[in-house]
Amino acid sequence: MFENIIGHENTVERIKSEIKGNKFPRSTVITGSVYSGKQTIALEIARSITCQETGEWGCMCESCQLQRTLMHPSTLLAGFDRFLPEINIAREIMIKKKGETFSRFLFIRAVRKLIKRFDPVFTDESDAKIKKIIPLIRDLEDVLQIFNPVEEISYEILTKKSLEITEKCGKILKDINISGVTVNQIRKITYWVHTTGYKDNKIIIIENCEKMNESARNAVLKVLEEPPAGVYFIFLTSRYGELIPTIRSRLRRYDLKDRNLQESRDVIEKIFRETPGIEFSLKDYFNSWTKGNDLIQKSAKDFIIDIFDTERDNYTISSDMRKIIKSANTDSFQGFLEAVVQNVRLLINNSDFMKSSPDVVLKINKFSELINTGYRNKEILNMNPELIIENIFFRMRNSI
Repeated sequence: MFENIIGHENTVERIKSEIKGNKFPRSTVITGSVYSGKQTIALEIARSITCQETGEWGCMCESCQLQRTLMHPSTLLAGFDRFLPEINIAREIMIKKKGETFSRFLFIRAVRKLIKRFDPVFTDESDAKIKKIIPLIRDLEDVLQIFNPVEEISYEILTKKSLEITEKCGKILKDINISGVTVNQIRKITYWVHTTGYKDNKIIIIENCEKMNESARNAVLKVLEEPPAGVYFIFLTSRYGELIPTIRSRLRRYDLKDRNLQESRDVIEKIFRETPGIEFSLKDYFNSWTKGNDLIQKSAKDFIIDIFDTERDNYTISSDMRKIIKSANTDSFQGFLEAVVQNVRLLINNSDFMKSSPDVVLKINKFSELINTGYRNKEILNMNPELIIENIFFRMRNSI
């Protein structure tokens, strides 16, 4: 049980003890930064709770086999996630490792994390947009079968079919904006948890739960007041403070600290079978696989130069920036903002820059505040990235 989790020993031991003692709470929230492993732990909780035997990671009971490939009908995944980057990275790893068993599992799980967002339990198949992508979802499932780790597959087919899958996933994400969980989804989930039909416990994992709108929050409060027997709600968030107090009060909290460099190295070596650099964090590893990351880094540095160029009064979106904004990768813009923050931190550590102007610290603090606001405006309000960039520039210009 939890043998696939690296790091977070205290939290993992606490969860294991509660599951083994039949005391795991039915409404929980797991907090932690991106790449801290919130989703992995939540999925392992689901597998352990529904296991028909001892709960060991290698258990071959029917339930565990379904959970490992994210096909278990009593586990739902809802909410926003960084789908396309993970799918692309998993594909690149699978190709590099020539379809080794572990790499196929990574790819299958990455794709199914997207497919699970369209579970019939909480999707409205009469919705025009949903109806449009249902054939794509079915095609994905059909093609995904050939990546079964126990089946032989040629390198040529593996490369061709995995590209076909990633392109279909990109089309789905282009047609459907998967952001916060809607009130209709919560209502359908509520109906589902109160019905019978599954012999196993039911687990609902809601990612980035802070993005639920007011109607969804009110609807989820009702079901959290008294969850039916055998039903477990697991909320995941990197922004615990943005959850409303009435929801927080109903959830048992489990905090995940950022993994240290050695733990990150262990994840890269044991899960992805790679040899990382000495100072290579998990985030660095994922960024190294991201196509266009060099462009993102360059654009971030250029943007900072433009911001602190006091003689510049006008700002025009560069061609590189437009490529990032219009990328099929929905996380490219967020990645750009994160790169800006990373480079600002480098400036803070640059003593010459910090001494270059008496009010440089105030400028950096203001800039960081505007970047964080821009990040939230994109994630929560889905604001146009060009407007966010222009707003940051002109507000900084007015403050300089």
